[in-house]
Amino acid sequence: MCLMSLQDLEPADAAAALLQYVLGEQLNEGQISNMANEMEDEKLWEEHADPALHEELFNIGSLLYEASPGRFPKPDAVHLSISITAANKAAGECLQAPLRESFLVRLLADGMDNHATLHRLYGEQIAGASFPEADRIVWTVQSEPSQEGALVVNIVSSGYWLDALKETRSFTSHAEADEDPEG
Repeated sequence: MCLMSLQDLEPADAAAALLQYVLGEQLNEGQISNMANEMEDEKLWEEHADPALHEELFNIGSLLYEASPGRFPKPDAVHLSISITAANKAAGECLQAPLRESFLVRLLADGMDNHATLHRLYGEQIAGASFPEADRIVWTVQSEPSQEGALVVNIVSSGYWLDALKETRSFTSHAEADEDPEG
């Protein structure tokens, strides 16, 4: 029923309805109107200035594409599966579930060259002690131990962040999580 309701609307009106429903408390009317028009041509889940909205914009874009294929850009999130092996006991402590986003994003950044978008936008936070925006970069994370003693981590995010890993097969990382503020 939802898809049929969206199909009955003009594309910009369908986008505006979903934006209002999902992000209406975070965006004003003018932002919703502008974004609704942009969604017909642009992948806002990669291009919007605020990465905190990327995952929700991807979900909205996915529903719009399902309702009207060809009228909206095809959603293309990246599913990445990596196997992480700790080099020592201290490193193994970072691999205890749940993985902290700051650790995981720093680890992924170590597999990218220094010209990757992640390094360009967040280089100081990657190198620093605090990376509060890390949870905006990885959308979902699931991990499970493998039989070989490694940790297999499945990540979903935007190609905007993860495409720089396409040709990477193996790398070494010295990533650390932010210090726990609670002790």
